[in-house]
Amino acid sequence: MPMLANRIVRTFPKEFASQVPNGVLYELKRQYYDTASASNPTSLTALLSVVPSSQVLFGSDFPFISAGEPASDLMHSGLPVDTVEAISRGNAVRLFGRLDPK
Repeated sequence: MPMLANRIVRTFPKEFASQVPNGVLYELKRQYYDTASASNPTSLTALLSVVPSSQVLFGSDFPFISAGEPASDLMHSGLPVDTVEAISRGNAVRLFGRLDPK
């Protein structure tokens, strides 16, 4: 999505502009994105340059690869610890709070 965001913004049909009064980029930033097949530092940096970390959820592509691999990638991404914790669990708990076992 980060590579397409600008193209989407530029080519969004003007006749639909009234349906997105705050703009396309605003709406893209409100969506949720997962880290499946994109948990490496390059992909995460690109994504976080477009959307806030609050909109990113852990994804693993399980059963195609072990969930441990993308989890390790995320832990070693160089992101701040609180951002990694939010992506790993916190954002999902906030989104699906009723599922929190606490």
